[in-house]
Amino acid sequence: MKELKAHKERQETQRKRLGEHYQDLDLVICTEIGTLQDPWNVLRVMKRISKAANVTSIRFHDIRHTHASILISEGVDIVKVAARLGHSDPTITLKNYAHLIPNQDDEVADIFHNAIQKSR
Repeated sequence: MKELKAHKERQETQRKRLGEHYQDLDLVICTEIGTLQDPWNVLRVMKRISKAANVTSIRFHDIRHTHASILISEGVDIVKVAARLGHSDPTITLKNYAHLIPNQDDEVADIFHNAIQKSR
């Protein structure tokens, strides 16, 4: 988070310096003038950083999957995750990530058991 905040501050400084010439598209990864970054440049930088950090290189899209997986495994509503991923229909998200939804069968079974016990 510290590095992301510092990155955002650098972007803000650049935006102020360029004024009306900066195209603020509210991007995390952008060119110096705020426009979309060439995907090949992003991949090259990612590979260089991974190598320097001595970690396994991954595809950029894997970051997206990791983000969605963490949100879902932490119990974030699938509709909210779908919106975050830009899926027009939550069933697309559900189809790809259903296996990560926390298993709440035990909790549901306990609720049912307690309801039965109360009715006796």
